[in-house]
Formats: sequence, structure tokens, C-alpha cells
Amino acid sequence: MAFGLSLLLVGEGAAIAHAQALAAEPPAASGAQGAVSWDLAPESFSAAEAQASSSSSGKTLVKQTARLGSANRVSGMPTTSDPGQQIARATVTVEIYGTGSSTTYFPEAEVELAGYPESTAVRLDFGVGRQQGTACNVTAWLGARTTSGGSRSYTLTGGYNPDYFARPGQPWNCVVVRARPLSSENPVDALVGGFSNTYHSPKLSVTQIRYLGKKVSRLPLVRSSRTRIEITVRNTGKSAARNVVLTGSGKSVKLSRVKAGTVAAGRSKTITATVRLSGKRKSSTLTVQAKGTGTTAKKRIKVRAAAKPAKPRSGAYRSSDKSVTFRVKKGRITQFRVRVQTRCGVAPDPYRYTQNTYDFPRKKIPRNGIVDARASGKNWGTGLRVKISGKRATAGLFNYSGPAACSATKAFTAKRIGR
Repeated sequence: MAFGLSLLLVGEGAAIAHAQALAAEPPAASGAQGAVSWDLAPESFSAAEAQASSSSSGKTLVKQTARLGSANRVSGMPTTSDPGQQIARATVTVEIYGTGSSTTYFPEAEVELAGYPESTAVRLDFGVGRQQGTACNVTAWLGARTTSGGSRSYTLTGGYNPDYFARPGQPWNCVVVRARPLSSENPVDALVGGFSNTYHSPKLSVTQIRYLGKKVSRLPLVRSSRTRIEITVRNTGKSAARNVVLTGSGKSVKLSRVKAGTVAAGRSKTITATVRLSGKRKSSTLTVQAKGTGTTAKKRIKVRAAAKPAKPRSGAYRSSDKSVTFRVKKGRITQFRVRVQTRCGVAPDPYRYTQNTYDFPRKKIPRNGIVDARASGKNWGTGLRVKISGKRATAGLFNYSGPAACSATKAFTAKRIGR
């Protein structure tokens, strides 16, 4: 049983004019035509609902495709027996880039006629819109092009928003391809159908866990001490992983909850989190979870209880190259100084290099012997990480970032040289 298809022609004049400019066609008649009701076979039209990019599923809509043939012909069409004015088949594609208000649509149609237009030329175009019940409400007519006797195949370029049509509030889900005489607005043939949708999705993985700057397969944790670790998350999917949150837990072990934001497609992000072992267990397993919109990844790592390091000895400490000096006094690291090469500038401009001395505020040495702290000002930041046990300092790392794109990094070890 046939049902009605209504085509609501909105702003047709402007859309056609822009598309003609793209195809180097003479201007077409302008002005909205009002609603036209056509009958078609029920099986010829079924539009899949497209989800907007960055939806709750995390998927991003990147392409829409409609392949139309004889089963998609509007009831009562064609009204001409001339094969050169009949549409044999059509493929309409919409390439979609960006998300939200920055989404840009690039529609295009490939149309093949049933025969060569040897006698009377027709004008081809296609309309995109939204299905409402059994109606495809066309909001933009695009890609107008006049046929010629030497070809059955035509490419109709629809342009892009906002220059050739307004960005749709929701992705289109139906399309009409029609053929009209040059002297009339009444089509002699038309196909209608719904789009199938192609999505890209994010896919997270937890690739590595680092402790004191080194990749580890087992975490040595001093009981009741909060220890910072670095967790690298990679997105191997084709769309950005948004709203990523890092969590982790196990028997007697817990990881702090950290918001990691967005991980771009094909990129990695390293997040710093703190982990704590409690109770009397000698070992456990920590399950780290990275969860974003539409994607979740987990990684397990063994945890073992480590002995408390030797109490830091008070006195003066110095690195072997004498670039790093500090003192340990009353369980605190104080008078920290480091002389290091600083690089300033942004490529492709030449970098500028200087030797600078930096300090760091005094910090208490925790139970696990690891100082891992940050200091910052209005336009600069520094970080210091070092493990002190007895008379030795290991796994030392200082970093600085400041104005004029300046940065400095120094890895070091040090030992006590006296009081």
C-alpha cells in the first residue's frame, strides 16, 4: 500500500543559486514552491536516525550514504518515456567534519541516467532533510546541474555550510534526487531514500605504568604512604575519547580518582595519580581503569609491600657533576639548588639556550622517602622528584617551565658529602 511523501521546500532559491555557482551553471528559477505530496512504495523509504557527533555513546558521525535505485522511485514516476530524462540510480554521500557548532557538512551526489539525453536536457539536483512520519521534509536543494547529450553520469556538488546552506540542527536522515525540465519546476523523475550512517569511535587502552620514572610490572609500595605513579592512556580509535576519568582499586590498595579530560584520536596522555597500600597484606593486585564516553580500558598490576627505606641522614648532598645541591635537615629537604641549561622559544624560530640556577621550596620527606612535589607562580612552574634513603638520593628529576616558552629538565642522583 502506498503512502504519502511530503517534500517541504525551504529556501530553495538560495541553495540552488549557491550550488549553480559551484557547478558553473546558469542561474535557476528561485523561490520556495510550497509542499508537494508524492506517493511511493512503503519499502522505498526508511530513514535511519543519525546520532549527533559526541553523543552519549561517544561515537562521532563522519559520513552518510544513500544508494538509490528503482526501488526508491517515487510513485507515479517517471512521467516521461525518454530514458535520457530518467534517473537509473544515484549515490548521495555527506562527509562530516568537526563536532558541535563547528560541524561542517560536504554533500555530493553521483547520478546516472537511464539513457543519453539526446533530445531534451533536464536539470538534476538533490534535496536533503529530515524524515517526519512518512514525509521527507527537504530543507536544502543542492548541486543543480544541466544534462548534456554526451554523458549519462553526473556529479552534483552540494558545497558546504554555511556558504551554500545552513548547518542543520540535527544530521539529515533522508534525501531526494530529482530531474526537472529546464522550463518547468515539476519533476519528471525522482528517487527518495534514507541515509546509512558511518561513525568513528574512541578506543582507550592503558599502555604503561611508571614508578619513579621507570616502567614497572610490579609496584613496590610502603604501607600507608601515598605514592605518585604515572599512567599512560592511549586512544587507538578514530575519534576523540572525551570525559576520561582514571580510577583504580584492589584488596587493600586504592588509586586516586583523576579527571584526564580528552584524549585525541591516535594520541596518548600520561596522567599522574597517587596510590596507597593499607592493612597488613604483603601483596595485592591493582586494577587501573580509564573510562571515557563510550569506551573503557583496564590494566592490572601486581603490588607488593616494600620495606620502609632507611631514615634520611641529615647533612649536605651534592650530585657527582656538582650541578645539584641540597641539605636534609629535620626530615626535610632544604636549600635545593640546580644549575641547568634552559631552552626558550618555539620552532621554527631558533631556540635560545642559557645556563640558569633554580631553587625549590623545602619539603618534608615522607615515610616512603619519596619527595614528589610541585611549585608554581603566576607564569611559571617547577617540579621535584627524588627518593632519599640513608645517605643517598636516587631517581632525581627537576623540571621548570616558564614565560617565553622556556623549559629545563635535570635528572640526577646525589650523595651526602658532609654535615
